[in-house]
Amino acid sequence: MLFRSRRSAETGTQSIAMIAETPSGRRPVSIRAYRADSASATQFLLAVRDDTECSPLETILRQEGELMRELNARLVRTAQLRDEFLGGMSHELRTPLASILGVSEALAEGVYGPIDERVRRGANAIYHSALSLLSRISDILDLANADAGRLTLEPAPTVLADLCESSLSAVRQRAAERQVTFRVALDARATRLDADAGLLQRAVVCLLDNAIKFSTPRSEILLEVVTEDDSETLTFTVVGQGPGLSIANHSEIFEALVQLQERPGGPHSGTGLGFALAHRLVRLHGGGIGAADGPGSRFFLKVPVRQPSTTVRDRKSTRLNSSHTDI
Repeated sequence: MLFRSRRSAETGTQSIAMIAETPSGRRPVSIRAYRADSASATQFLLAVRDDTECSPLETILRQEGELMRELNARLVRTAQLRDEFLGGMSHELRTPLASILGVSEALAEGVYGPIDERVRRGANAIYHSALSLLSRISDILDLANADAGRLTLEPAPTVLADLCESSLSAVRQRAAERQVTFRVALDARATRLDADAGLLQRAVVCLLDNAIKFSTPRSEILLEVVTEDDSETLTFTVVGQGPGLSIANHSEIFEALVQLQERPGGPHSGTGLGFALAHRLVRLHGGGIGAADGPGSRFFLKVPVRQPSTTVRDRKSTRLNSSHTDI
C-alpha cells in the first residue's frame, strides 16, 4: 500500500513510503532510489528502510529532512545555472558590443573617410545606445557578483576632489541634454579617503544619474561631501529639484528592479538596478545609503574614511580617470 511518494528530477532521486506485506505482517518501510550518471554508464542505488520502530513524529521529521535536502540541491543547481548564464552573457554580449562601439566611434570620427553630418549623428546614436546597453549588462553582472560575494573590494588612498570630478564627468553629457548644471560643496576637512575608487564612483554616479533623470530642465543639482563629527565618516549627498520620496518608499527604492510608480509622468526609463547596485557597493565599503526628507530629491551615502589597513593595496593616492563607464 503506497501512501506517500516524492520525486526530484534535479537530484535524480525518488522517495516512496509504503506498507509492505511481510511474513510477520504489515510493516511501514521507506524506499529511496538514487540515480548517478557518469560518462560511461548510468547507475542506480536502492535503499530500503524498516520504519517499524520509528514514531510518527520521527517519520515526519525524517521525510521533511529529505525534502529540505532536495530543496537545497535544487538551489545549488539553480545557482550553477545562473552562473553559467551570466558567464555566457558576459562573453556573448560584451564582445559584439565592444565591436559596435569601436566601429561606430571610428565612423563618427571619419576614420573610414569623410561623412556628412546626418551620418555622423547616426553613428553617434549607435555609439551611445551601445554604450548604454553595455552599462546595463555590467549592472546585471556586478549585481549578481555582489549578491554571490564575488565582487572584491580593492581600496586605496583616493583623492576626494578627483573622485567627485570623475563622477561628474561621467554624467555631464546627460546633464547637458536636460540643461542641468552642477554645484559642488566639499568640506575643507575632507581631502582623502580609503576606497575602491571605481566602485565608489559608480555609487555616486547612480545618485547623480537619478537626480538628472527627475530634475526639471534648467535646474541645479548639488553634490555635497561633508565629514561627520567623528571625523571617521564621509557623507555624500546629492540634492536635485525633482520630486522627493515618501518615507514609506525609502527602503523599497534600494531593492533590485524597483521603479516607483508615484513619480510624475509614471515610470521612467531604466532597469531599476542602479540604486540596488549602489547599495551593495557602499555596503562593501562598510557604509550605507539612504534618502532624506526635504524639498526635492535628497539621497546620501555614508562611507568610512579609512578601511582596515590589511585591505589597502597601495599607499599611493589613486588618481581617477574620468572615462569610467557609468551605471
